[in-house]
Amino acid sequence: MPHAEVQPAQRRRAKQLRKDMTGPEKRLWRELKAHRTGTHFRKQVPLGPYIADFACHSAKLIIEIDGDQHSVGRQQTSDARRDEWFAEQGYQTLRFSNWQVMNEFESVVLTIAAAAQGILESAEPCIPPSQPSPTRGEGSRALSGTEDSNGEGMP
Repeated sequence: MPHAEVQPAQRRRAKQLRKDMTGPEKRLWRELKAHRTGTHFRKQVPLGPYIADFACHSAKLIIEIDGDQHSVGRQQTSDARRDEWFAEQGYQTLRFSNWQVMNEFESVVLTIAAAAQGILESAEPCIPPSQPSPTRGEGSRALSGTEDSNGEGMP
């Protein structure tokens, strides 16, 4: 699946954010990187005009770890706009505070795992079910009724 083109400035910003992760982001990343949630996450992922803290593309799940600044008016409005944009792209966003990650870590991880697994289980399968194989060499000619008694195709 091709990814949307990422602008060079946004790519540089994402790379910098990967280097400068906060303590709670680092702690959660260790857990996500070890696949303990049952899914594959990437960190500091450019998506459209935003950079998600963590993204699982297969489950269409975004994880955001918020500091205290996210609990005030203007930032809340910005976060709501951001979550709405992610939803328009088919992603669900889970937000956790730094405090939750540091003090309720197991609960945070279990919530992420449950969300990812629930999304994956409810998704339509990507690969259509295979058709049963013909038995004893009976192919499409047998179905069309164009075989003679020797199993040879008739002109």
